[in-house]
Amino acid sequence: MELAKQPYSEVPKRYVQLDQDPNFVSNAVSLPQVLVIDMNKLLSEDATELEKLDHACKQWGFFQMINHGVNPSLVENVKIGVQEFFNLPMEDKKKLWQKPGDLEGFEHVIGLHPHSDVEVITILHQVNEIEGLQIRKDGMWIPIKPLSYAFVINIGDILEILADGIYRNIEHRSTVIAILRC
Repeated sequence: MELAKQPYSEVPKRYVQLDQDPNFVSNAVSLPQVLVIDMNKLLSEDATELEKLDHACKQWGFFQMINHGVNPSLVENVKIGVQEFFNLPMEDKKKLWQKPGDLEGFEHVIGLHPHSDVEVITILHQVNEIEGLQIRKDGMWIPIKPLSYAFVINIGDILEILADGIYRNIEHRSTVIAILRC
């Protein structure tokens, strides 16, 4: 039976993984945040924003990019498309799987184990205000506070290698988010 159609008040135990690294900094604490880089300022004659970008890549391996030139209506349409996908019946979603299998829980649990990315850079857009993306900074897991229409950019292994280790690829994760339907 399809897990998503069953009325749950909590995430089923088989999907819960105990946090093996509980060093999470909650929102109750004043948190350091990844730097916000303004693409318009980055392209100006003033080197201040370029220095800020350099600092973000060296110290954080992550930053948020605003004024990136992608039309806000396109970003909004992508958000709508993602939501429409997750609202599809399970049979329709199964048609889009890369590998056939017995996967369950599209509507219930989303999460990725701690990892680093291999690519040069990864560009992400968080489609809601949930602080599900966390980065490991100074031994603590710090959530990234999403900004509307900003892209979250992180340094990958290849760029860290090309930069001879000066720019950092740091570990990050997507936390499990339970979406409950009553």
